[in-house]
Amino acid sequence: MNNNYPSKDVRRLLGWTEQQYCDFQYESGLEYLQAYIPDDQHGIDMLSRSRIFWNWWKNHWAMRDEQFISVAEEYTKGNEKLYRTMNSSKALTSKIYPNAAVLEESYAVMIDNIINAY
Repeated sequence: MNNNYPSKDVRRLLGWTEQQYCDFQYESGLEYLQAYIPDDQHGIDMLSRSRIFWNWWKNHWAMRDEQFISVAEEYTKGNEKLYRTMNSSKALTSKIYPNAAVLEESYAVMIDNIINAY
């Protein structure tokens, strides 16, 4: 993980290990894809294997981490609930959307896979 990401402070505030943090970030990304394109399992599969998607996801994640840190350091209770709420797929599908570069790269891979399958 990039050292510019505030994950260490988040882990400290939540009392999480690095593995717990990474697992939550990954699982939340998959849940986001399920909520964002619920009727397109093939699209979900393609995006979930896309390096560009995961870079986009981590960049947005780092921005939310900064917001979380600014709020959570003032409180000692309820940090995990707040963090999970801030990163819930239901909340995020109405706030963030993959940009054209993320989608184009994933669709290019999908088209290539279709062509190579024949």
